[in-house]
Amino acid sequence: MENVNGEIQLYKLTELQNLSKIILMIKSFKFFLLLLLFFLTFVSCESSKNFIDTLLSDYFPLETGIKWTYVDSSENEVAREVVRDTIIGNESAYVVEMGGEIELWGKNSDELSFYVKKILHRGDYTYTAEESFVPVLYLPPLDGYSSEDSTFKICLLLGDTAFYYRKLETGIKKIEGKRYRFHMSLYYENIGFEDSTTEFIERTYILAPDTGPVYIKVRRVVNQDTTVEEFNLLKFER
Repeated sequence: MENVNGEIQLYKLTELQNLSKIILMIKSFKFFLLLLLFFLTFVSCESSKNFIDTLLSDYFPLETGIKWTYVDSSENEVAREVVRDTIIGNESAYVVEMGGEIELWGKNSDELSFYVKKILHRGDYTYTAEESFVPVLYLPPLDGYSSEDSTFKICLLLGDTAFYYRKLETGIKKIEGKRYRFHMSLYYENIGFEDSTTEFIERTYILAPDTGPVYIKVRRVVNQDTTVEEFNLLKFER
């Protein structure tokens, strides 16, 4: 009889131990679920915050009077400035001057566009092969977005024929922090008339929120001649 009671006591003790283990496992699982919920909430909040920050930030400011001062590869200071806004056709545009060169950009709440104009010459006569705004970037920036736009045209002037081809490619990728690397390459080829050329212009920008280009690299290839210029931001003024 004592042996039976001892077995019952041992059985009850074993059951209590098993029950304690089950309760401990449940508590551990609940703790794990709480940790997982906290982590997912944190990640969701951070993702939402980053998305909202990107949505509210201006990665390519274009307002008259904005000025960037860069240091080039030779340690010279070079200014880039939005000198004025204008209207071309029915499009609003911003005139940006840098190092004596002029660029025109179009911008609305949804996209950024680049103004392309190419004039061919034959003696004292000219022929406008292209004049258009080409979309290059959605706003706010979309990580991994890329685009390609091209055009081909047969140009007739004074009985002479020329062929014009242009291709513009862009791509944007998020890098460290909240910055983006924006790449834009523009290729021209003119065959005919008296100014037959091939020209390739590759621009790389590092864009920072509410500042725009903090770094610019420009590589030009005209026929067989290549030049490369790099610019690092020194000062930004609104």
